[in-house]
Amino acid sequence: MEFALSENNQRISAIPHIKGFCPICKTPMIPKCGKVYANHWAHKSRSNCDPWWENETQWHRQWKENVHTDFREVVIEKNGVKHIADVQLPSGIIFEFQRYPLSIDERQAREKFYDKMIWVILFPRDKILEIKDRKKYVSLYGDQYVKVKSFSEGFFRHPHACPIFLDFNDGEMFRITEFDDYDNMRVKWFYGKFIKKTDFVNEYLKAPFLSDIEHLKISHYHQDIENKYGLLLDAQRQLEALKSELSRAKGRLLLIKKQKWYPEGSLEWVKLDIMLREDGYYDEDSAGRAFYPFQCPKCKRWYYSIDAYRNHKKMCLN
Repeated sequence: MEFALSENNQRISAIPHIKGFCPICKTPMIPKCGKVYANHWAHKSRSNCDPWWENETQWHRQWKENVHTDFREVVIEKNGVKHIADVQLPSGIIFEFQRYPLSIDERQAREKFYDKMIWVILFPRDKILEIKDRKKYVSLYGDQYVKVKSFSEGFFRHPHACPIFLDFNDGEMFRITEFDDYDNMRVKWFYGKFIKKTDFVNEYLKAPFLSDIEHLKISHYHQDIENKYGLLLDAQRQLEALKSELSRAKGRLLLIKKQKWYPEGSLEWVKLDIMLREDGYYDEDSAGRAFYPFQCPKCKRWYYSIDAYRNHKKMCLN
């Protein structure tokens, strides 16, 4: 912890041999002033303090030093519950710098408590396995499709109420615009945009009047397009099926009209009748017989089997 409270209730930095008290639990704290780590305050015991508080690293300190001390380690109290936010701007926007994995429950609890907040997550660049430009989306959203490994389940699982930025700790960051919720394996895919860390600091962290972060939140634009595209393909297949059925119906209608030109029972009439039966125009009963029997145009005998009719026809009509 960078700041403690003095006996006069003033925020003070860690200095050797000075008394300080925790702003949450009010218990005495120990100033840690060594040569390896930056000066900080440590609890003697954190059993009754903020359960969300984590050991601060140099990475945390470097991020917080981008803003004035008044905006760092701000105590937020709601309904008698207190938590320390890493950074809170005058506009009320909160930044949480997360180095360690979180459970889904804790991540959602923080988002609900802080409400308007932005996550900055330390994420090694070597965990990126693949980067793709999906052409049908680049022109719409200008983002890229990224494949990563060992991404925190606590941040991957929806719903996502707050924006998420990944910090590669090399001067570049990545804003996640959408998670690929179809993937349930440890290897994850998501959409987003690469940005410079300096641009993030100047545009968001050093913008004291930043209040609208809705455009930074996780979206479902790509998934919505995929769903609509799937519905469009289904509609196209149904349309093709209807066109095919309409074409067959038109063909049958032409045959029926043509059949009426010939006397019933004539050779031409029988040929068209057979074509209609083979095309499935006539239904069959449970015994597999056509409801309309076949009649020999010469001897006038009736047959209820197309095979029997054809065998008779070879002998009778020749």
